[in-house]
Amino acid sequence: VGFTVILIALYVGFYYNVIIAWALYYLFSSFTMELPWIHCNNKWNSPNCSEITNFTQQNSSTKYYEYKNNPAAEYYERSMLHLHESAGIHDIGKPRWQLTCCLFVVIVILYFSLWKGVRTSGKVVWITATMPYIVLTILLLRGITLPGAIDGIKAYLSVDFSRLRKASVWIDAATQICFSLGVGFGVLIAFASYNKFNNNCYRDAIITSSVNSVTSFFSGFVVFSFLGYISKQRGVPLEDVATGEAGLVFIIYPEAIATLPGSSVWSVIFFIMLLTLGLDSAMGGMESVITG
Repeated sequence: VGFTVILIALYVGFYYNVIIAWALYYLFSSFTMELPWIHCNNKWNSPNCSEITNFTQQNSSTKYYEYKNNPAAEYYERSMLHLHESAGIHDIGKPRWQLTCCLFVVIVILYFSLWKGVRTSGKVVWITATMPYIVLTILLLRGITLPGAIDGIKAYLSVDFSRLRKASVWIDAATQICFSLGVGFGVLIAFASYNKFNNNCYRDAIITSSVNSVTSFFSGFVVFSFLGYISKQRGVPLEDVATGEAGLVFIIYPEAIATLPGSSVWSVIFFIMLLTLGLDSAMGGMESVITG
């Protein structure tokens, strides 16, 4: 069981590192006067690319998050991932040097954050753990001033008790809480092994689970304030904007940020938060591998 936990943590670390490399790629791309996913006049854009202002008038049967011909979606799929050059999962193509370099930078950062164990990771985590809270607060203060943000927050706080009768809701909730807490990944066990023998583990467990839940609840306000903004701006229902896939982070949010004054600054702030958040998660997983 122990070796299996270490192997799972290692595989999840591979996945995390790739996602962090994507965030780093977007961060580098944000250091421009005009974000590259604003217009359709770039070399990677398809002939079908459209800078839509009112989505409902042009696409009555397609949900907004399924629409792949706006500048933000094409930047993610065509500029960064080059999905249009692949015939399917069997045709992965050659590694892109830009993403390879970003992945190498992420691995180097992780190495020097962990090379002396908790002596170095304990110092780095002061930045990677606190930075997301600072940025989330900044984004929330900006988000609630946007038109439609209140509608998004109302939708976030509204509860449909009838859905509690569905097993899929409880399965999704259990999956989310177990994944966010790292239950079964060996991370908590690895960090707990550095405690003193008489440490109050019960207290630490209560604090950890409480902080995790409060953080998730707080970040929901940030997410739904911007989702409400996009919903109002594009004229689509809120449920048609949201998506649980990577598109929320790399398509919907960048698209919302691109419409703000000083969009490059907000984009840099957002992707710095993603970078530190990802590094913090990856450090935890790799620490369990090293400790094991």
